[in-house]
Amino acid sequence: MQTVAVTATLAPRRSDAILATVLIAVSQVEVWGYHVAGGGPAAGATLGLAAAAMVLRSWNPVLTTVLVALGLTLCARYAGEPFSATSVLTFTIAFFSVGAMSRRRVSVSVLLLASALGVLTVQPLTLNNYLAITLSSVAVPWLLGMLWLRHSTFRGEERRRQEAAQDAVAAERLRLAQDLHDVVSHNVGMIAVQAGAADVLLDTDPVRSRESLRAIELGARETLLELRRMLGLLRDDDPDPVPTRATLAGLPSLIEPLTHAGVAVALTESGTPVPLSAPVETVAYRLVQEALTNVLSHAGPCRVQVTLHYTPHALGVEVADDGTARGGTSRGGYGLGGIRERVAALGGTVTAGPRTEGGGFAVSALLPLGVR
Repeated sequence: MQTVAVTATLAPRRSDAILATVLIAVSQVEVWGYHVAGGGPAAGATLGLAAAAMVLRSWNPVLTTVLVALGLTLCARYAGEPFSATSVLTFTIAFFSVGAMSRRRVSVSVLLLASALGVLTVQPLTLNNYLAITLSSVAVPWLLGMLWLRHSTFRGEERRRQEAAQDAVAAERLRLAQDLHDVVSHNVGMIAVQAGAADVLLDTDPVRSRESLRAIELGARETLLELRRMLGLLRDDDPDPVPTRATLAGLPSLIEPLTHAGVAVALTESGTPVPLSAPVETVAYRLVQEALTNVLSHAGPCRVQVTLHYTPHALGVEVADDGTARGGTSRGGYGLGGIRERVAALGGTVTAGPRTEGGGFAVSALLPLGVR
């Protein structure tokens, strides 16, 4: 794997390879067609070297600049003065690439060194000649490269901000979908159970039947309220866009209606209670809610034990029943599947399955307390 990574790094970019090929062709046309630098093999080889250096431009701009300068210097020494499109383009592109380097110290060092060497290479050495050549072939391309780097960096940061915003929106939509599933499935499950009980007791026990109908009404109202609050997040003009946060203090209210459905639920705590972060408390509440929903849907009348176990570093949550063992309700990424995703996002673990002793089903999770 390491060899593949190194090879991919050293491989020239396609655009650089095309640029080098085009400039090599231009240099040879200039040498052999227009006798640039006196024509001949020496001019062709040295100008070709300067053009071929473009293939390394993205990988190592400094080395590219050195090879370009070497090729043009050899051309001037052994062939003739390289006054050509090749010399102008290669030198300009090389210093543009140096200016666009992210390693600013190296980039500035190359600029200063090239400006200093200009004193030795500009002939005849006059202030006007020095400034004209240095500015046009070194300073201006380097400055344009630096400006291009800033522009591309800004665009990259803007793109990352947009991607982060899109990820946040997607995460929020997923959270809303999970909350909507948890709330609606639990309340609708309760309504279905209470409706069945009311039908059975209508003739034999009108008082308990009326209690079931009252529970149906309360469950329907709560469902509508949660729907309004959650859907309000999608509207800018909603006066109360933030839904009520689920907390463990609401577990008694969550558990109480199950007694009317023939489910005996006991809530116990062990360990020393510690302050919980909002994400940990919400996930713990939703886990209990989903597990109780599964009890209503699959276990029938039974006993359920809800246990909260506090430790200095984690919160343990377990919901175990002695009803009919069954599989979880994980459809479309919600249900127990959604609980697993939430717990994993906090760095915790969750297990769900039939109990080995006493029958029934158990859902348990360990939530680290360090999440904020």
